[in-house]
Amino acid sequence: MQTLNDQKSVRIWFANLPNIGTQRTYLYPLKKYVKFTGMKPDELVVSGRKNPEKTHDLAKMFYNNLDLASTTKMLCYQTIRSFYRANHISLSRKPATFRAVVEYESRRLYTQQEVTQLVDIAGAFRDKAIIAFLAQSGQRVGILTGLRLGEIDVDQESPLVVEVPAVLRNKHGVNVNKAQIAYRFALGEDTKNYLKLMVEDRIHRGELLSEDSWLFRSYSIRISDRIIKKVKLSTPGEPLSGSQIWKIVHDAATKRGVQKKFGKRYLFHPHGFRRYWKHQLRMGGVDPNLLDHMMGHTLPYGGAYDRWTLEDIRSQYKRAENMVSLRPILTVTKEEVRTEVLKVLLGKMSQEDYDKISESLGIPSTHIQSLIKALSEEQG
Repeated sequence: MQTLNDQKSVRIWFANLPNIGTQRTYLYPLKKYVKFTGMKPDELVVSGRKNPEKTHDLAKMFYNNLDLASTTKMLCYQTIRSFYRANHISLSRKPATFRAVVEYESRRLYTQQEVTQLVDIAGAFRDKAIIAFLAQSGQRVGILTGLRLGEIDVDQESPLVVEVPAVLRNKHGVNVNKAQIAYRFALGEDTKNYLKLMVEDRIHRGELLSEDSWLFRSYSIRISDRIIKKVKLSTPGEPLSGSQIWKIVHDAATKRGVQKKFGKRYLFHPHGFRRYWKHQLRMGGVDPNLLDHMMGHTLPYGGAYDRWTLEDIRSQYKRAENMVSLRPILTVTKEEVRTEVLKVLLGKMSQEDYDKISESLGIPSTHIQSLIKALSEEQG
């Protein structure tokens, strides 16, 4: 990777990609392309300027030889076009047959019961808090890797409202706020409780916490690609990575016996909670534009016509929180209550009760007993 960074053509390319995270992402396809062509980036530029048509044929061959999902293949191809474009080499139009198609993603929505089961079966308070956080906030995994304790006030009245700045950096200094716009999101009572338990557990283990401590910490450190070393629980830890958070969700679903695979994708994964969260809160009556705002999406017209106060977010989220609660309050009809009450009352009838009703209605108590028995059977 360092060899690629030393190439003049790569430095020119990166000058147009100020986001470090984007640079890291784009290096992966370029490495594959360099390996496929057998040429260094600077050599690719020299060859491309001599014969752009032949260069595009090479890029198309690269695309066709990738054994990846179509969306990933398309990303690789577009990345190579970006590299050439930054070095003033124009390739002809993309072939119409080159398109990204969702191949493996399950479109099934998670249910509240499934989410509750995943939280219940997750081991540590940290893991429970992470799954609850994803399900009740709709946030991208990257946001979880960049948050610190000082940004979450667990003593705040529920629902908690979290401010995400336009630039939220992870441990690598990479901005994990994808849209690079400031926004707010809310967290439910369940997440608040698990966060408090997680913090108390860390204090109990001897960790010295501060506002700069990472919200979700790791208890291991990677020494190399194959060596991972455990760290003391009392030692301030590094933040969890996106892949570690993915594994927490995957392990909980596997342990529960509900994890399923669709091609190269799994049913339960962190990003799936964004779809679950948005659907649930939309069913709860939350303004669709507010949902997009809380997910960190860029709004129409730059959000010029959509402004929400803290109270707006709290009130709308609280109204729909039952839709993402781990222990939802079930609604019942008056008829259902009446039926259950009758079941209890009929089961506690004594002979004295039968006699009083018999005297009041002027009919034999045996007839009353027969009627009540029939009514009891009718109720269920």
